Amino acid sequence: MDKRVQTLAEFGQIVRDVRKSSPLRQVDAAHLIGVSPPVLNKLEQGREVWLSKALEICNSLGIEVVLRTHD
Repeated sequence: MDKRVQTLAEFGQIVRDVRKSSPLRQVDAAHLIGVSPPVLNKLEQGREVWLSKALEICNSLGIEVVLRTHD
């Protein structure tokens, strides 16, 4: 499924929805991914985290991040 994202809140909602579709609680998912639970929580709440952490979380949850330029 493709989803256009324009805000951190929308980005976080997608991460939350994907994580919740698994049987993992937030704290368990964070530990498996290798980030702290507060970092995953911040991202899911649509708050700012390091881009490297956001990409690590997305990759671990199977979320592909694609950037397009408009020529």
